[in-house]
Amino acid sequence: MIARLRFLACVCVATTISSGGSSVAATCGDVQFADTTTVGSSDLVLNGLGVREATMFNVDVYVAGLYIPQKSVDGAAIIAANQPWQLLLKFVHDADASDVRAAFRNGFERVSGGELGPLKDRIETLDAQIVDIKEGDYLSLTYDPMLASTVIDLNGMSSAPIQGTDFADALLTMSVGPNTPNPDLRAGLLGGPCE
Repeated sequence: MIARLRFLACVCVATTISSGGSSVAATCGDVQFADTTTVGSSDLVLNGLGVREATMFNVDVYVAGLYIPQKSVDGAAIIAANQPWQLLLKFVHDADASDVRAAFRNGFERVSGGELGPLKDRIETLDAQIVDIKEGDYLSLTYDPMLASTVIDLNGMSSAPIQGTDFADALLTMSVGPNTPNPDLRAGLLGGPCE
């Protein structure tokens, strides 16, 4: 269970800083994100930053950054594009594996209207890859349309790809779709304030 800890005051400061070849596009609180990343042969740009809060405990769990080929404020267009994307979650609080699995399950249920049917086996594959996460860890979800698969990476340890555009679309819809469990996270990932 997530214990009550300090609330991360999160103010998104859009800056561009170059230092020794690395570039920081934005910070949210003290969490920094690079301005670009690469998926396959595609260069992606940071679209926005958002915070995932565990509302019942009033603590921030992670700061997320969404990388896509071109910036957009239109969640539906991002989902429909079948383009490479990466969602990078930087944890600012410990999270038990069971809590992370439950959050994903809740998200899948919301975006599917409770009809998990064809996604069920792949959700179970995702569940099996989730472990306890510590403050300072990162988790990335990366979709490559050329392979029609999503790779889950925890602190540099990548999983076997999870196949299917439908699975990737459901993951992305959880974050930027209209029925997201966390509207503030959605707003930030679509270029709004990170709060």
